[in-house]
Amino acid sequence: MILSMVRHGEPARAASGELQNDPPLSPLGVAQMQETGGLLRADGYDAVFASNLRRATESARCALGPDVPVSEVADLAEFDRDSDYLHYEDGADVWQRYREGDLSPWGTTAEEFRQRVVTALEAIRIEHVGERVVAVCHGGVINIFLAWILGESALRLFAPDYGSVSRFEYRADAGWSVRELNARPPTRAPGAPVRSVPVARAGASWN
Repeated sequence: MILSMVRHGEPARAASGELQNDPPLSPLGVAQMQETGGLLRADGYDAVFASNLRRATESARCALGPDVPVSEVADLAEFDRDSDYLHYEDGADVWQRYREGDLSPWGTTAEEFRQRVVTALEAIRIEHVGERVVAVCHGGVINIFLAWILGESALRLFAPDYGSVSRFEYRADAGWSVRELNARPPTRAPGAPVRSVPVARAGASWN
């Protein structure tokens, strides 16, 4: 199985009311995902999943078109799913807590977050043996899954760009491995080969 985990496009920062908790994409975010769609289509996919947060579901449809079926998975939502959305530039003190491994400002723990994300992705793996799967989600979700693969306890190993693609491979004889991190056009053109990423356990090198 090849799992392409895609970070959503840039959200609208000026959202208020209901949208403050679950903002849509900004115009730039829409453009980012349309560009990312070229990579996803060139690599091919058999199934598409997305977090149920608006910025992820909109990203999936912007990237792949409104006619592609997208299955929403609530457990692929970011750790801030029960809080108002806070851009990292608007709350540096709070986001520092995340970097330190503390999710209490968002009403959860690192272990709770890890368990729900890994459980959701493992369920997808079991249902889609040997397939190519796209999961449009969030930077924290991608990081916690990467950390689990590497056996790391850190919440943040690298900073995925908006609209970036990180790919993982599962083989029955070897388990999960990392194939690619943070791919974005034009860093890798659509159709270009994906090279396996040599992964050391010291994931902090990806800061």
